Amino acid sequence: MGKYKEGPKAESEIKNALDIRFECFDLGEELTVREWLKTLLRTLWEEDEGFNSKYPFGSDGWKSEIAELLIDNGYMAGYLERKETEPGVSELVELEYDEKDLERIGIALIDAL
Repeated sequence: MGKYKEGPKAESEIKNALDIRFECFDLGEELTVREWLKTLLRTLWEEDEGFNSKYPFGSDGWKSEIAELLIDNGYMAGYLERKETEPGVSELVELEYDEKDLERIGIALIDAL
C-alpha cells in the first residue's frame, strides 16, 4: 500500500537534508546528499561538453532517487509505494511528486552547500 507524505519542511530546514545518508545505487556507495551533489557537480565539471544530464551516473533514475529520499524524510511532498521483495527488503514500485518542487528544493540544497 502506498503512502502520501506531506512536505516540505520549513525552508530554513531544507539545508538539513544535505546530511541525510543513503545508498546510491548508481555510484555503489553510501553517501550524504551533500557528497552526492558534490559528485554530480564534479562529474559535470570533469565531463564538460560530454556531460549527459539524463545519465550522469549511468542511469536515468538519479532525480527520482533523490526525490524518494526527500519525500521519505519529509523535505518534499509526494506519494511512495513499496513492495516487499523479501523479509526486510523492499523496492519502490510507484513514486509521484511535483517536479517543480524537486527543482526548487534541489536549487535550495545546492545554494546551501
